[in-house]
Amino acid sequence: MPPPLKSKQNGATQSTATSSKTQHKQRAQSQKGHGTLDAMFASTSNATTANGAPANGAPSTLDLTPTNEPCLPSPSIVGLTRSQRLFSVVTGVDPRSLVFGKGTSREFFLFMELRATHQWATFQMTPYDWVCAASMYNTAIKKLNYEHGAALPLKTPRALLDKLSEVETLVFGRIRDNNYRSHSGGTSFWEHHCKVVYLGAKIQRMVDDGKFKMSKNHICGHCKRIMYPGGKNHKENHARKVCSDGVRQSAEKVHLVINGISRDFVEQPPPFPQPKDVFTNGNVFHPARFMELVRSLYDRIIVNQSAPGSLAMHDYAFAMLLKDRMVIVPGLDGRPSKAMFKLFHSFTMASGEAAVLDDHEGEMCLRMDCLSEPPLETMPDDRQEAVA
Repeated sequence: MPPPLKSKQNGATQSTATSSKTQHKQRAQSQKGHGTLDAMFASTSNATTANGAPANGAPSTLDLTPTNEPCLPSPSIVGLTRSQRLFSVVTGVDPRSLVFGKGTSREFFLFMELRATHQWATFQMTPYDWVCAASMYNTAIKKLNYEHGAALPLKTPRALLDKLSEVETLVFGRIRDNNYRSHSGGTSFWEHHCKVVYLGAKIQRMVDDGKFKMSKNHICGHCKRIMYPGGKNHKENHARKVCSDGVRQSAEKVHLVINGISRDFVEQPPPFPQPKDVFTNGNVFHPARFMELVRSLYDRIIVNQSAPGSLAMHDYAFAMLLKDRMVIVPGLDGRPSKAMFKLFHSFTMASGEAAVLDDHEGEMCLRMDCLSEPPLETMPDDRQEAVA
């Protein structure tokens, strides 16, 4: 597995031990390592007896995954063709695992508890951190399901990212408006959760100084993180126009002419987070790296049937990209099918990289022969057979 998470807080710049940022730092340091898979599996091993059975008497079906696998929802890999099986990395996941619904409060309160305990903040989380977070959440959900006879679904790392971004937006609004009142009329829940996680210097200033107000909290539309937690030119700030996966932040207007027909549309960026070096500088696509990852993903998940691992968040986003932009041309007349990836019009191809390109309905595509299929068998004509 990749190395454990680093501590979630930087050192406070002030010497006053009672400052808010110092308190957040001390809390995070006391919990250092709790947010890693290594720590989670270590605590799991402590909760089992010598023969491997859970110490609390829970049935063996609730045992966690092996120590080299996080606890994540596994897709059902199905399909007759290579592309269909690869798409099932996305389509084979329980839809309830992709979002936090409003059907139960247990999921919400568990999420908020873990957020506070492990100091989850979008601007400090990497894709691997999200896998760790989802694994901890799902482990706790399994325990809840057993204790309450429930069937709450496991969640994907992306589901936690979306939920945390949503919660941080709520927290910002409540701090700005000084409104911590919940539906029950009490204020303790929201006041605690609005102040327990450090969300950057400006938001912390609103917490400490009721007279200071921010009009807006900038959120990246692509990666969903707080963009400017540290103030101007701070190292924790989001890069200008480009996310950590090398993809631009926002959609791009495109003017296209196909077969003499002019067309204007808005092209959305690939889903976050894409694997490293497929996209760079916000607008460069690397076909060689892309093809390497197509083969690697297929071999690892489809051929070797590996369970979702530390790359699960990248795998899902990459498979979603393939599903959204792949075109399959059936093989006829003894020719194999063609699997093609529609190139982005708002990205340029990296220079010097070999790529097999093909035209499909006036649009340039990248050939993916590793996902092609043998030609369809020609069905015999019954009438001709009868004549014969």
